[in-house]
Amino acid sequence: MKIWTSPYALQPRRPASEGGRDARRGALLRVETAAGVGHADLHPWPELGDEPLDAQLESLRAGRPLRLAARALAWSEVDAAARSLGKSAFEGLRIPPSHFLAVDMGFVGREMIGALEGDGYRAVKLKVGRDPAREIEALSRLGEEPESAVRLRLDFNARLDAEGARAFIASLPRSVRERVEFIEDPCAFAPAAWKALSASTAPVALDRAAGAAVAFGAITSGAVDVLVVKPAIDDAHDAVSTFVTAVSGPNYAVVTSYLDHPFGQMTAAFSAATLAGELPGRIGVCGLLSHSAYEPSGFSEALRQRGPNLMPAEGTGFGFDGLLEPLEWRELKA
Repeated sequence: MKIWTSPYALQPRRPASEGGRDARRGALLRVETAAGVGHADLHPWPELGDEPLDAQLESLRAGRPLRLAARALAWSEVDAAARSLGKSAFEGLRIPPSHFLAVDMGFVGREMIGALEGDGYRAVKLKVGRDPAREIEALSRLGEEPESAVRLRLDFNARLDAEGARAFIASLPRSVRERVEFIEDPCAFAPAAWKALSASTAPVALDRAAGAAVAFGAITSGAVDVLVVKPAIDDAHDAVSTFVTAVSGPNYAVVTSYLDHPFGQMTAAFSAATLAGELPGRIGVCGLLSHSAYEPSGFSEALRQRGPNLMPAEGTGFGFDGLLEPLEWRELKA
C-alpha cells in the first residue's frame, strides 16, 4: 500500500459549534493498492476527542491507523473499486434529502423558515445550548409564525444537564414545542435520564458516541428514538442495522457528514443512499449539506444541490476527478 496526502484548510463562515472561526485542518488521501487507486477525506475534530491531524497521518505512516484514519482507508477502498470500473459509486443509488444546517440563531424567523419551506426543506437543524436565553428567545419567535411543515431539530451537543435540557424545552411556546422533531445530545448520554427526557419533552437523538453505544449495547428501549451516525467515524451500516432491529419503537436513523471536506460529504451521502435502499423507511432526513458552513472552494463549488437534495459529484468513484488530479500530493513514507 502507498499513501499520498494533500493537506487542506476549511474556513468557517461563522463560528463552528466547537472550533470557533479558526480554519479547519484536514487532508485528502490518495491510496494505491493492488485493487487500484482510491481517495478519502481525513478530517479530525480534536475538540471532540479525535487525535489531531498530525497524529492521524503518523498512524497511517506507521501502519497502525487510528480509528478515524482507519475509516478513511475503508472509504478509499470503496472509491478505488468504483474508479477501477470507470463508474460513479452512486450508480443506482438515490441520496436522501437533507435538513438545513443553521449555524446562526440570529437568522431564525419568518423569512428563513418561509424560504426553506419554499425550497422543499422538511427540517432545519439548530445548534443550541451555548446561550440558552438568547436561543429560547429566537425560537419563541417561531411561535408567532404561520404554521409550517418545517420541523425543528435542536442539537445541544451535550452542553446542558438533563434538567437544563428539560427546562429549555419547557420554556418554548407550545406551538414551537410541537414542531420539534427531536432534541439531539441534550446532555451526556445516560439511558435513564434520556428515557425520561424522551417521555416528557421530545424524541431524543444520540449523536456523540453513537457507534460505541450501539456496539456495547448501551442503547435501551425508550432511551434513544433517533440514531445520528457519521460514516467518517463509525461503520454506519453496522450501527444503523443493529439499532433499527434491536430497539423497539418507531426509531430511525439520520446520516450526517462530519462537517468535513466536500469529498467527505460524498462518502456520507453514499452511506446514506446505501442504507436508505437497504432499510426502507428507517432513514430519516439526513444532514449532508454541510459545505455551506465554510467559505466556498473549488470542491464545494463542484457540488450539485437541488434544494434539500445533494446530487452525486461528477466523475468516477466519489467524484471530483478533475480537481483531485492536479493537487500537490506528498507520499507518506514508512
